[in-house]
Amino acid sequence: MAWVILGHTCIVIFKYSDNMEYRRIVQKEFLFQTVTNGTFSVDTFFFCSGLLVSFLYFRTNAKGKLDSLNKGNGFIAGILHFLGLVSYRFARLTFPYLFTLGVVEVSMKWFAYNSVFEPPTNDHINCPNYWWRNILYINTLFPVDQMCMLWSWYLSDDTQFYVVGAVILILATSHFKSAAALLITFMVSSWMTTGYIAYSNSHIPGSDDPLALFDKIYDKPWTRLGPYLIGMCTGWLLFKKNCKIQMSKLVLITGWTLSIGVLLSLVYGLYETKLNPWLGATYSSLSHSAWALSLAWIVVACMTGYGGVVDKIFQLPYSTRSVE
Repeated sequence: MAWVILGHTCIVIFKYSDNMEYRRIVQKEFLFQTVTNGTFSVDTFFFCSGLLVSFLYFRTNAKGKLDSLNKGNGFIAGILHFLGLVSYRFARLTFPYLFTLGVVEVSMKWFAYNSVFEPPTNDHINCPNYWWRNILYINTLFPVDQMCMLWSWYLSDDTQFYVVGAVILILATSHFKSAAALLITFMVSSWMTTGYIAYSNSHIPGSDDPLALFDKIYDKPWTRLGPYLIGMCTGWLLFKKNCKIQMSKLVLITGWTLSIGVLLSLVYGLYETKLNPWLGATYSSLSHSAWALSLAWIVVACMTGYGGVVDKIFQLPYSTRSVE
């Protein structure tokens, strides 16, 4: 969470900074890659969301607490089950979201016409016209210049992922192989789509502009789905094994080395590196899923008793409050 706050603070400061040349200098420093590649912090939340949805669903279903949603057989029962899951999430999120939307619309309109500063976004224009897209959680399906509360893109994507995940989870309870095939299809399609968009737009990932192609790659659900699905797979694995997996020292050393190595290379690996178009497209396509896979190892290791120092850090009071 601190990483997310740091990144967004720098984004706001950069917009109003007077010394833009100094920013370009600082942005190229090695340690500043921590801020530049803070975009991966969002994938952590997508991964955690998918993990919790999957793990809790399978555990609740195993206890028979979803029987009220599973009455009947066949397609109609599945539809009713799906509607029950989606309705619960919609009711839980929408009312506070509506309140926030109203506050933003009123306050941004006031600041737009009374403040000496230019608004960083067009919420005072877009929110009165396009607020309904936010309420339906489909605002990321439209151009970014039409978005109300641009920062709400995460909630929109996460809700769309939840809808996809609900279909897969319901299918998995009775047709596991079909659900697995559907999940793999979504995963591969996301990778291929992201790679195609990056290559066709000559997008080369770099530290100069981490939010390049925001409207085509960064906020679009079809390019960010990978970490959520990997989280779902991790949740299923933990449920299936009841958080009890025996691993040898060789497996532990290999897993921790690869996990930490991938995480560090994703954050600092682009420093003074220039990728060609093909490598750039591959990196754009797979980097977010690689981040999620590394997190999956950490979660599995910690949940099965092999977390060591990392697990102790996660159990500290501050860490648990941050997760909550």
